[in-house]
Amino acid sequence: GPMQGRELSYVQASRARLETRFFATAAETGDDIAQLAREMERSRQKLMAHTVIRQQEDLRQDSQSHDRRRR
Repeated sequence: GPMQGRELSYVQASRARLETRFFATAAETGDDIAQLAREMERSRQKLMAHTVIRQQEDLRQDSQSHDRRRR
């Protein structure tokens, strides 16, 4: 489902000792099991608030320095 991302899949798969198997019903996967694989590949990593703020500050600084070079 929408919560099944790369990080959660890794946590679930890393619990195995010898081999890993995923079981899913048709109701869970829908008509296309490839969709489940795509969901498991997609990262749903959460960013810490300070990381988001730092990224925004970096973008703002880059924009300001680009504007200064244009003048």
